[in-house]
Amino acid sequence: VPDDFDMLATLVRDGKFVPQVHYLGINEKVVSLIWNARLKGSVSPQTIAEVDRVERQIREGTIKVPRGF
Repeated sequence: VPDDFDMLATLVRDGKFVPQVHYLGINEKVVSLIWNARLKGSVSPQTIAEVDRVERQIREGTIKVPRGF
């Protein structure tokens, strides 16, 4: 069962669900980046480091990802 469904089902079960738009992303484990193992070797170490840095900043809240797309 996907994490987002499980999270919302738990809210419903516990009587805590609020009918509204629920924004779910990296911190809720609904969105993630998974490198293609066969292709990752063709990506420069600098690019991999930058992607890791940006992902960490999104998790920490330093970078805000626009919503509504």
